[in-house]
Formats: sequence, C-alpha cells, structure tokens
Amino acid sequence: MRAFALLLPAVLAMAHADIAPSVRSAVASIRGGAGDDGDEFLSRISTFNRAWSSVHTERDATYFAQHTDVHRPTAMLITCCDARVPIAQSIGAAVGEVFTYRNVANICQLTDLSMMAAVQYAVEVLLVDHIIVCGHSNCGGVKEACRATVRDVGHPTYWLEPIRELIGKNSDGLKPYRGNDGAFTSAVVELNARQQAANLLNSPIVARARETRGSFPHVHSAVYDISSGQIKVLEADMQPGQKIVPVRT
Repeated sequence: MRAFALLLPAVLAMAHADIAPSVRSAVASIRGGAGDDGDEFLSRISTFNRAWSSVHTERDATYFAQHTDVHRPTAMLITCCDARVPIAQSIGAAVGEVFTYRNVANICQLTDLSMMAAVQYAVEVLLVDHIIVCGHSNCGGVKEACRATVRDVGHPTYWLEPIRELIGKNSDGLKPYRGNDGAFTSAVVELNARQQAANLLNSPIVARARETRGSFPHVHSAVYDISSGQIKVLEADMQPGQKIVPVRT
C-alpha cells in the first residue's frame, strides 16, 4: 500500500510561474477554429512541442537524452482512451516512469493480443513493480454498457460486452444503485476497474512473474475523478482469487 501511495502524491500542482512564457503563449494559441486544415493544426502542435521541450532542456540539458538507451519504468498504467484523463500528469510521473496502455473503458481481456503483448513486455522485459488499472468518472464506454437496450454502434458494441456481462453477474449487488443513472454508472466504473485488475492478476503472465519475483508486480485498481482531478485508490495489492463485488461507498 505504501509503495503504491508514493505514486499518488496528495498534492500535485505545477506553479503557474514555473511555466515559461513561450509555453503559455503556445498553449493560448494551440486551439484553432473548426475549419482549420491539417497544416495549421500541426503547426500549432509543433510550436507548443518546441516550447515545451525547450523548457525542460534549458533546466537540464540531459532531460530527454538520458532516456535514450534506458527504459525502466516503475509501473504500468492501464486506463481509458478518454482525453479528459491526463493520467501521467495526474500522478506526477516524469518521462520514463510509467509505461501506459489505453483502450476504451480500460478493459483487460486476456484474449486481447495487443493488451497482453504490452503486459508481457512490461512484466517480463521492463520488470515493472506495479500494474495499476485506472477507470474514470463519467466514462462513455461504461455509460454505453449500462444502457438497458444494447445499441449497434459498431466495434464498441462488441468491445463493451465484458462490462455488460459484469453488470449481469452483479445484478443483485448493483440493485441499490438502480434508478439513479449517475450512481449506477459510478458503481459500475469502480466495479469494472477492480474486475479488470483482477483479470490481470490472475493471468498466466502476471501469475508466473509473481512466482519468480515474489509478490511483484503488485496489482492495484483506482478511479480518476474528472471533476476534481483526484485519484481514488480502490484496492491496493490485490490478491489472486479475490472475489470482486460491488462495494457501497
């Protein structure tokens, strides 16, 4: 628990005065009109990128170069694709500290080759000490899965099926939240994060690593609150075979 807590400092803030004027100027101009073409959009991104990289290299000339041949992140973080979840910034992670994987609704399916390739690389090559599955409030994928009637929205319809199955298996435990869409979605967001973390913990890749490396990697579940920018730790150091059920909060 203590090791995980170090990744989630209570106060995470960057003083406005520490941001170089060039970056502030670039940020102010990075958003353009709806009719911008590709060249204009990419030009603004390039302007911001140059200003951002200069801030770091002016303070430390080796800030980026030191990572060229070294990749030893402490943790792997699996979260949603949602653009409102700035996960690296929210835990104060510097370059090279967190190996990140994203997909819609942070679903961890052991049959997903892309996901499991990333997990295996993180566990067996990078030797990460922690895996964190982090959901987030007001998740569009979870909200879609919570609909009483399944809509055909293409690939997401099939991708979200594990969450629908999770809701079905926990129908009794979720009854107290029925009738309140916001509360129900929040309960499923937390349940999903915990279940996906449990899926990884019980996967052959992680189980094999924990047999040879003691209890490493530790597996944790959490939820990021979009409205406050804060991360709520759901379960730290989850254990194999742990039963996942809705928890009243």
